[in-house]
Amino acid sequence: MKKLLFFFVLLFSIIQIQAQPVPQDSTDLVWSKITDQTLGFYMVKFSNTDSLIVGHGYDYDLFFDAMTGQELRRIPIDNEVFFIKNDSNFIVLNQSRTRFDIYDALSYTIIDSLENDGTIINEYPIIDLSKDGKYLVAPIPRGFRIWDVTSKRIVKTKIFQDEPNLISVGVDNPRFTCDNNKIITQFSKKYFNPNNPNQPITVGNFTVFDFNTLDSIDSYGNHRGFVISKTCKYITYGTGDSDYGVEVYDFNTKQLLWKIPINGPSLTGIEFSPDDKYLVTSPTIQIWDMETGKQTYSYQSGSSNNIDVSHDGKYIINTIGNYLFLWKARFGINTVPVDSEITPQIIYPNPTTGIATIKYQQPFSEITNIFISELNGLLIKTILNNNLEEGIKNIDFNTFDMSSGTYFIKVENAHLSLVFKLIVNK
Repeated sequence: MKKLLFFFVLLFSIIQIQAQPVPQDSTDLVWSKITDQTLGFYMVKFSNTDSLIVGHGYDYDLFFDAMTGQELRRIPIDNEVFFIKNDSNFIVLNQSRTRFDIYDALSYTIIDSLENDGTIINEYPIIDLSKDGKYLVAPIPRGFRIWDVTSKRIVKTKIFQDEPNLISVGVDNPRFTCDNNKIITQFSKKYFNPNNPNQPITVGNFTVFDFNTLDSIDSYGNHRGFVISKTCKYITYGTGDSDYGVEVYDFNTKQLLWKIPINGPSLTGIEFSPDDKYLVTSPTIQIWDMETGKQTYSYQSGSSNNIDVSHDGKYIINTIGNYLFLWKARFGINTVPVDSEITPQIIYPNPTTGIATIKYQQPFSEITNIFISELNGLLIKTILNNNLEEGIKNIDFNTFDMSSGTYFIKVENAHLSLVFKLIVNK
């Protein structure tokens, strides 16, 4: 659902190869929908009553009937939609990023707006509406701003003052806690480095601000992104680790509870069930039990760009390229093999000086592309691009013709998307 997932999710979605739609004979699948959004969607979400689904494209926001998949309307805006007043209205940032407009959800026309003073909201902003719908928060240059949705007025603005050697301040992914007493943001500062002018010093963390005073009162360790669970019982981090890409913490004590054995660089979504008993991850949609830390269900969903869980916990929506898929949520069902039957997804030796091996589980017999790229997505070389039988795979490849450095190894087919980080030492 959330762009959060962080800015790296958007980047990865752009550089990864788009998977083809999954077979449509799955008993889990409710409906699928192809759209004209050739660039795909950067976010998908349910409305508050679960009657609508919004696909946030790069040209339009598309509104669909949740039960049938029928497109109802589209508006020429590519910013996130926030439903209010039992879905009778929604709020969305205008294209110039200067004003939040309020729409009538039946006529899809602007009927009002939140107060604005001309301040431009940050580019590609991650915005949050409090769980009770009372407040909206958005990042602005060098800070963030809060609106009262009922009065439509600006109620608080936090601006970070200048400091010696300070180059820039970054504020992103602001999130209200469940009681609205705090706001957590992904926060960073970049400083000029007098000892090495070409390498600025960057410091960052997830900073907690008091809602009333806007003072910094706490912090969480820095990671690639975070998601707070529905009841604020947990906070999860995207780590980027190839073996354990998600970490789950107790929100109040900050105690590490468990790590999810999922490929971090390919992670595109983290969502919780409404009761916080289950966690849902993508690109392959998988369900995890929050008490045991074990995977309980895995869908034949293909490689999702983003996901969301309905508020009633009955459905999961995902997108693959310009397709949308609605699935039955299989919470409380365990069809996953025991640990001894799960094949690890690893690359070894890593770092490597010559021959390395990729080990993973091929779920279906199909054309598979395995290739090496630079961190910016530039293709270095193809390891293979042909049909592979299902089963455990051990793919050897050489790095003799590669320079020392860090690379991505990518495994792509219609049902799988894996990314490994490889270090080459010569």
